[in-house]
Amino acid sequence: MTTLFAIAARAASMGPRAAMPFRIIYLTPTMRTILASTTLCLGLSAGFWFALTSSLTDMTKADCQAGVQRACDQLKKDGAL
Repeated sequence: MTTLFAIAARAASMGPRAAMPFRIIYLTPTMRTILASTTLCLGLSAGFWFALTSSLTDMTKADCQAGVQRACDQLKKDGAL
């Protein structure tokens, strides 16, 4: 039975590259900028979508409580009621 210590010792004896099971990718400044801007755009889009849909659902719930039957039907259809 191989212990974790034995595995680490064998990897250390093979050199620095043997201990890494994957290749390290160094990001250039341009790649970092693209990754950061893409992440920011996706985050802002997701936040906008959540705010918009939750506001519309809340407005539909208020309409249903005010007695608008079509609003109640839509909430039942969406599973939000």
